[in-house]
Amino acid sequence: NALRGMRLHCQRTDYVIAIEGRVLVGLHDLRPDSASCGTGALYDLHGDAPAALVIPPGVIHGFYMPQRAAHIIGLSHCHGFGDDHLGCRWDDAGLGIAWPCIDPILVERDSDSGSLEGLRAAYAAARTCT
Repeated sequence: NALRGMRLHCQRTDYVIAIEGRVLVGLHDLRPDSASCGTGALYDLHGDAPAALVIPPGVIHGFYMPQRAAHIIGLSHCHGFGDDHLGCRWDDAGLGIAWPCIDPILVERDSDSGSLEGLRAAYAAARTCT
């Protein structure tokens, strides 16, 4: 019952594959030029039917592991951007993600995250500086 996120990268693409168990991946698109900007979605990845999920820059993402034994492989297209992580609360209603949990286990960084609106402002500022 652990959840990691919600996080956003301004400059790098992530690739995620479930290799064991089940992982739910929540996404919310903040890319202003994207047809899906402002929408949220939940993807169900299973280790018994591996599939890769591509998370481009500007897409907020989080991972929920409903089972104890879940393993994922996460890769990034490049390194060297320093702290390219922005974040917001996993349960912000503006994300439009129907997580199937109420009180998941969070790491300190995720439990201290701010609002989606704060993330939106930080992302807009980061985009003008790159």
